[in-house]
Amino acid sequence: MNGIIFSSQDEMVAIRYFSSLNNTVGAVAFAVAISLLQFKRPEILAYGAVFVFSIWAFKQGIEYRRMLRFIRPEARPSTLVFIQHGWLYIISLVLLSLIAGGQLTNAMFN
Repeated sequence: MNGIIFSSQDEMVAIRYFSSLNNTVGAVAFAVAISLLQFKRPEILAYGAVFVFSIWAFKQGIEYRRMLRFIRPEARPSTLVFIQHGWLYIISLVLLSLIAGGQLTNAMFN
């Protein structure tokens, strides 16, 4: 991340936020999602995990949300930036949501 040239300060803040979201929250959430599958009834734990990881992601975005208040709406980073740099977080939340909804169980892998 240190050698990258950004087109603006706003883009730098957005990409750093989404990358940290992907690298820390996404990786831990993915590991938790896979680990939850070992339990007989992981739904309640998955609901708790979705809550915890959502709060964690929200807390990491303080600087990003501060930036969004001061820039024009047309200059805001697109959803594509989030998908490019936050893909693991998205996958992890989808997995946790599927487990919480009972759609993904350990019986599927046996």
